[in-house]
Amino acid sequence: MDHASPIRSCWNRNQETEAHTGSRPLVSVVMAALNPHPTYFCQAVRSILAQTLKQFELIIVEDPSPRCGQDTLAAFDDPRIRHYCNPQRTGLIHQRNQGLSLARADLVAIFDADDISEPTRLTRQFNHLCTHPDIDILGTQITVIDDCGVVKGHRLFPLDHEEVLEALPRIVPLAHSSVMFRKEAILAAGGYQHEEFPHVDDYELWSRLAVRGKRFANLPESLLRYRVHPEMGKVTRLREVICGVLHVKRRYWRERMDWRAKVRMWGEQLLLGLPSWLTFRLLLWTLYQDSKPDILHNNFVLPIRNETVTTGV
Repeated sequence: MDHASPIRSCWNRNQETEAHTGSRPLVSVVMAALNPHPTYFCQAVRSILAQTLKQFELIIVEDPSPRCGQDTLAAFDDPRIRHYCNPQRTGLIHQRNQGLSLARADLVAIFDADDISEPTRLTRQFNHLCTHPDIDILGTQITVIDDCGVVKGHRLFPLDHEEVLEALPRIVPLAHSSVMFRKEAILAAGGYQHEEFPHVDDYELWSRLAVRGKRFANLPESLLRYRVHPEMGKVTRLREVICGVLHVKRRYWRERMDWRAKVRMWGEQLLLGLPSWLTFRLLLWTLYQDSKPDILHNNFVLPIRNETVTTGV
């Protein structure tokens, strides 16, 4: 099966020599970290170190917080880990762009500090991008897990470029933490932007790249376990995320919306008037197929800005 296929060659002789000597990786995995959860962070790093593709580097750009990732990383004696601790808070956008600037490979995989990559993820994406030079950005399907790692549902994304492009005015059709892309395509477009709503910087980037004619795809396999938990950014800043999504849609897609996109945008505007806990439950049930009603435990606490809302009844 393709899962077990060997890593295919798509680099020149100089790159091959560098890969053999260990001086240059085939893939740069970029992770932005802030106040990393010790258990989730450890599991995330371990999942990258266990990849079937071995010629990679893991670039971790961390902003200062009460919980430093250095203690967790001390348990991993692996020269492929490059950990950068910023002396002061820089913000998520800057961390991601900093990671891109440090990346030595032509292909960059994005990965969040609380998710888990399946062992064949890098191999499958590397091989696909090598054999499909027309694709610039490649995601995967995702499996949703809770804070304990229990599978709670799935998210299915469109597969080919035309389907992704058709979906962009309605939804975010790629899971950011599952994406591998060609670094030059992202840098040429100006990297990550959208400082006003940093937690939808991926949606803004995909929209900007689509307008520039870049091509997208998603693999049919689920190669990422996406963790939903109380500390994740899209939970703690849920209203900001919805506002950011609406801002991107007005900026890039207002004139290209069909009736489905307009109805969805109207529904998202209505979500802003609902209690935060109810909005979060509705989003989970609509986004993730086969999600179980107990995806949020009764003791799940949802902090929204300065208020804390317990979702249990």
